Amino acid sequence: MANVRSNWAASPINANGLLSPTEWAGAGKMVIPAGIMMVKNDNNFLYIALDMVGDTGADPGVGDYFWFSFDCNGNGAITPGLDVNYGIYPTLPIRIGRQYYLGPGMWTGLLNTPSPAVANTGFGPSLNSRTPHRIWEMRIPLAEIGIADLGTHPDPAVHFGLRVASSRPAFTFDFPSGFYTNFSNLHAILLAKTPSLIPGVAGPVIGSVGLIPATAPQINGGYATTDPSYYLYVDEAAFGGTLNIIGNQTTMQNLWAAGARKYRILHRAGSSAAFTPLLQSWKNYRWNGTVYALESIAWDSLQMYPLPDPSADYSIDDLLMQWNTIGSIGIHELRVEFYRDDTAHTVVPSVPQTLQLMIDNNLPFVDIINVLHDTVPIAACAMETMTSATDGVQLKITVNDLEAHLKEFALTAHWGNGASATVYSESYPAHRNPLHQWNGVTAQVVPPSEWVPPVTCAYQFRLAATARVTNGYSYIGYVEDTYHVTLIKPSVIGIPRAARLSESVLPLGQLIGETAPKPGIEPKKLGTDTFPVK
Repeated sequence: MANVRSNWAASPINANGLLSPTEWAGAGKMVIPAGIMMVKNDNNFLYIALDMVGDTGADPGVGDYFWFSFDCNGNGAITPGLDVNYGIYPTLPIRIGRQYYLGPGMWTGLLNTPSPAVANTGFGPSLNSRTPHRIWEMRIPLAEIGIADLGTHPDPAVHFGLRVASSRPAFTFDFPSGFYTNFSNLHAILLAKTPSLIPGVAGPVIGSVGLIPATAPQINGGYATTDPSYYLYVDEAAFGGTLNIIGNQTTMQNLWAAGARKYRILHRAGSSAAFTPLLQSWKNYRWNGTVYALESIAWDSLQMYPLPDPSADYSIDDLLMQWNTIGSIGIHELRVEFYRDDTAHTVVPSVPQTLQLMIDNNLPFVDIINVLHDTVPIAACAMETMTSATDGVQLKITVNDLEAHLKEFALTAHWGNGASATVYSESYPAHRNPLHQWNGVTAQVVPPSEWVPPVTCAYQFRLAATARVTNGYSYIGYVEDTYHVTLIKPSVIGIPRAARLSESVLPLGQLIGETAPKPGIEPKKLGTDTFPVK
């Protein structure tokens, strides 16, 4: 098994097949059969470039293809319905598709659900070879490969298997061999979890909370607001969940040089009580020269933590604490003190900083009280006939965030084979105020005029709300309620037959009806040395 460390993408990469040197500067690199793989990531996407320096044949149409399989739960085994494979549609234009594993060497068809995954191909020279060759660029959503929340995901490793294939020159290479039948020896991409904040943006000692700089104006009065163009856009958000408290990189280097080897994180609830040591334990991956090994961190008898060596290579660099805030609420404040590891535990001075955070770990309450037809409630699962083509329904709903940290809510209707429509929605900007408070609505009938169902069908009405709370990597605190009724348009007898949900389109390299795909080979040499194959 080989590892490659991904580096942070300072801005989203345009996966257009052109392999921009600026976009891919500093990317992690791994030699693969007939090429070089480059990887970057941000908190939403894994960006991958396959620079196929050995594929110098400009195959027309869809003569070249790849498979990219992911062990989404990292258990080293194929989990049906969870683990995924990405491939290319068998017809032009070039499109990436996703399919679930059903077992070893068995998959669903390409899923017909929307996905932000993107892949494009190009042909030309690159920084790795001046000879024109095949290039693939792709963007894979982290949420589709088992990383729902980068900040709190315990393991930074994404385990993968790769197939690259070409018709000219003719080859089918698997990396590792037989990966699609056995996940026990997959390679790994080690995700970057934090960007390097430019000087002056990070807080002076606590540099950031996750991706959010720990300084004004990004954190002000306990609430976080970032620019819409930043990696993570939050708007007057409280904090919750598990928070990565990350040190200012330059400050950590200077403190280490000054002899600091221990530190305490001091905490208080509110802004007037005495500070006391905050005691937590957490884990972080450290490169030991061969692999990223998991380290456990906890306080000692003096309620101090070991200061990580700033020159060491950690999965989360300069991590001072993973603070589990579950059960906490309201304003909380943090400070950090540093010490030498001598008998007197001499204090190493640092810039004074008190970080104030508004903590909220409660979910909004959502309830679809009734679906109303002519102001009369329709029972759940009932069948209701509309009186005209323009007749419709309204809904009585409650959305209440007790701490008044509601971000948004939306009432949507879902029917048929993936059809949907927004019935009503509201969001915080329309309710913005100096106290940053918005509770929601109570027993409100929406929309103002009736919502008209487009067809006769069974409908699911879904009321979803998100709290204006972040863990420093994404908003957290999503909750929903549903209500099901069948709405019948006038002059229509019966209910339309449900659309077929199964998918039958397979990616390049797979054939309908085959018991197993034709196996590829794993060449003895990689990169520019792959050919001639021996």
